Amino acid sequence: MTVRQIASLLISVCVVGCEASRAPVPAPAPPASAAPAASAEIPLPPAPLPTTALSDRELGRLSRDVSEPSGEFPSDNLVSNETSYLHPIDQLPRGGAYIGVGPEQSFAYLAQIEPELAWIVDIRRDNRTLHLVYKTAFERAPTRLAFLATLLSRRLGDGGLPESASVAEVLGAAGSLPKGDPGVLREAVVDRAAALGLELDARDLAHLDAIVRAFATKGLDLRYSMKGSARAYPSLGELLVAGDLSGRPRGFLASEESYRRVQRLQAENRVIPVVGDLAGAGALPRIAAELSRRKLAVSLLYTSNVEQYLMESPKTWTAWSRNVGALPWAPHAKILRVYFDQGRRHPAQAKGHRTVSLLFDAARFAERDARARSYWAVVTP
Repeated sequence: MTVRQIASLLISVCVVGCEASRAPVPAPAPPASAAPAASAEIPLPPAPLPTTALSDRELGRLSRDVSEPSGEFPSDNLVSNETSYLHPIDQLPRGGAYIGVGPEQSFAYLAQIEPELAWIVDIRRDNRTLHLVYKTAFERAPTRLAFLATLLSRRLGDGGLPESASVAEVLGAAGSLPKGDPGVLREAVVDRAAALGLELDARDLAHLDAIVRAFATKGLDLRYSMKGSARAYPSLGELLVAGDLSGRPRGFLASEESYRRVQRLQAENRVIPVVGDLAGAGALPRIAAELSRRKLAVSLLYTSNVEQYLMESPKTWTAWSRNVGALPWAPHAKILRVYFDQGRRHPAQAKGHRTVSLLFDAARFAERDARARSYWAVVTP
């Protein structure tokens, strides 16, 4: 298997897991064959400067210029499957830059940390199309109910809910809305992509049709699926009402305030979807260079379980280590990982959950993780 195939597989499963400053600017990344010294410190750049809203043209340029060629894998990642994704929500660092993977779960993290810039990186070009759908829905919907009506192609009518409505009440109301025309959202996404200068080719348009149709047809019961797997995955509705370790709903639709935080980031073009291989020589180094240029530091890197598959190839792990070392890190920055119980239960795994979401100091990567030889070593103290 080639490094590209391995990298494609690892990001697939990373999102499956979704079943898939030291003042100087960091030096250019070393060659892929050179691993960072185990004793090296993760660089800390100056305090981040406030970021103004990006223009449509700038967002489109960044998405295009940072992106790499797309990869393929046999799974449908329109919805995450990490039921534990909100468990560490109160420990997330605030501000800075965010880098994450997957479909919708990053929105909860964005609502909590309110970063200056957010990058959603996935080797599937289809995931960028999915995030254009989400961006369009956020920008067109002033409320949580309107957002779900737009995303699920439902007719909202003149009704509404009080701002204090619970997320369960919002989802209940959305589920009772009459079906509308999915073509409305589809055309809105095409128009938005054109305004951003992002060309949608025939394959993109075919996948856009499939995305819009899936949300319209299955609604809140839409689930992650993988060929050959009979596992019961959580529905979109179940993920949206999920809670922290105390059970309190903490997703991006838990309150109107949380929703508006993400909506504002989307309206200001601060959420940048990118096609990229996390262990590749393109997207991550380019993001590192862009953040250094802006004097922005990474506060949170959400990797899901990507490193589990990076471990399958020393060369790929070295490339990943290089990319981690090239990022400008904020003081007290964190890496958020996910462990999937595949027969070995994690000590921190909560009852009723197959996944456990784990927060680690980013500085630990250079001190220890770069030399790790198993994913278990990476996700345990």
